[in-house]
Amino acid sequence: HEHPVDTHLVAIQKNRAEVGRLWSDYTTQTAMASAEQELAKAADVARTTWLARLDEAVSGIQAVDFSPSRMAAFLAAGRREGEATVKALNALRQYQSDQARLETQTAQHRYHLSLWAFALAIFFGAIPATGLAYLLLRRRTTGFATASQRAQAISKGDLSGETHATGRDEISSLLQH
Repeated sequence: HEHPVDTHLVAIQKNRAEVGRLWSDYTTQTAMASAEQELAKAADVARTTWLARLDEAVSGIQAVDFSPSRMAAFLAAGRREGEATVKALNALRQYQSDQARLETQTAQHRYHLSLWAFALAIFFGAIPATGLAYLLLRRRTTGFATASQRAQAISKGDLSGETHATGRDEISSLLQH
């Protein structure tokens, strides 16, 4: 071992501080359902137990106690408490993953409903409106075409033509006079 033991201890402390900060942020700033709260609490209990065993090992290393019993206790704690912590965190992660999957499916369902609503709005709104606009424009265009034909006939000296206009709009009124 060619470097000081403190290198490892400093890394452990930095890692522990960062994980502690992240865990605190998660538990204080996340809105959780009751099932997630229970899983987070179980993970916190397992984590606290593991950290106590880690503290014992770090204290022994700081005291330069590398005895086989100290190291065996640390390794045994890693197998018991460390694995229990990992198991609890994996259960929490699985729950969150399942919830995210459900939220995604719900969002996709809402998206598809919105697409259907939009399609129905187009079908029952825009298509009839377009048809109505077409009929109104066709009526106007027909009136203008009739007025144009009549004006051309008059310009050629044909005053005999009679125009039949139906309707009560401005073009019909013009054609009747």
